[in-house]
Amino acid sequence: MSVYAQLKTEHNIIFDDSKNLSFLPDNSIDLMVTSPPYPMIEMWDDLFTEQNSNIKEKILSGFAYEAFELIHQQLDAVWRVFFFFFFFFFFFFFF
Repeated sequence: MSVYAQLKTEHNIIFDDSKNLSFLPDNSIDLMVTSPPYPMIEMWDDLFTEQNSNIKEKILSGFAYEAFELIHQQLDAVWRVFFFFFFFFFFFFFF
């Protein structure tokens, strides 16, 4: 029997806003797979306009560049947290 066949695993799929992950216990994540929201793709418009009504106003007014910048402000809040934890993990475990 393969050693991999003996491993017990648990999988949880969480579809939520990644800006607040306080509900996850410390040291409970071994792997995270994300699918980035690609800005200015119509399928993401509702998601971003729910978070910031100014984005919807800019889209409807034809100000695509301004909407793009506002969307990136939303994404920056998530990326900032991710990069903080990534660098903390990297330096803590490798230095």
